[in-house]
Amino acid sequence: IEGARHIFEQQADSDSYSALRLASFGVIEGDNSAVWRWLAEAIQLNPAGYAERLFQGAFCLMNGDARSAVSYLRIALDARPNSSVAYSNLGLAYLSLHRPDKAYYSLKKSVALDPFNRSALVALADVANSLGRDREVLPYLKYFVEFEQKSSAVWGRFARSLLRLDFLEDCIHALKRQGALESSVEV
Repeated sequence: IEGARHIFEQQADSDSYSALRLASFGVIEGDNSAVWRWLAEAIQLNPAGYAERLFQGAFCLMNGDARSAVSYLRIALDARPNSSVAYSNLGLAYLSLHRPDKAYYSLKKSVALDPFNRSALVALADVANSLGRDREVLPYLKYFVEFEQKSSAVWGRFARSLLRLDFLEDCIHALKRQGALESSVEV
């Protein structure tokens, strides 16, 4: 890692990617001051860059600053409006701000852009459930389990939505699929 760090440090004053790599080393090492220093360098080199603002938004979210995360993630989405990852992070930021309505729409957009973004789908199913919108998320869950059948978390959310909508036989089937993947009291 030290060899890579040295190479990135040599290029960081003119290459935002190198500065972002150094910031990611800071995240791994738990050195927030290094993260902010290298992130500031990357943003100075590319102020409206997608990767720079996505990283900044995610780092703010990770550090409990959801309000700033929303602002930076919106800049990332201006640069790349079809980013499932940015919409997913935006949804999580809205959840942190206790805005489930906005979280729902951001997570729904994330899953529409990438139906196999498991973390976005799980979050969307949880938000939809809390808002009483299970029927709207059911097709996304069904599509996911048709192709990716080894996600206990998604099978569980699928079963919960089916139960809430009174599809009892389908719910039992989904619970059996979840139980075949994971043995727990949750199933």
